[in-house]
Amino acid sequence: MSKHQTLRSHNYLVVGNQLLRVAKGLDTRLVKSRLTAFDKVHHAFVVAQAGVIKAAASLRRQQSVVDECAQVQADALSRLASALVGDGL
Repeated sequence: MSKHQTLRSHNYLVVGNQLLRVAKGLDTRLVKSRLTAFDKVHHAFVVAQAGVIKAAASLRRQQSVVDECAQVQADALSRLASALVGDGL
């Protein structure tokens, strides 16, 4: 997830939370159905965004493991190539 996407998602969360908080103090009878629909969608967005954050953290951890393994593999390949050259292959 890019920094731009992260910022945009954060802004949606903040604005949605603010809208719902302000709406609690107002007479929203005229837009009740739309506000209720927005509340449901916003809640789903919040849950989904939490999943994205968790998945991104997991990806970073796994990428770190892959990077470490790649380095170990590169070192082993280098030693193997040196040994094969030393054996005349």
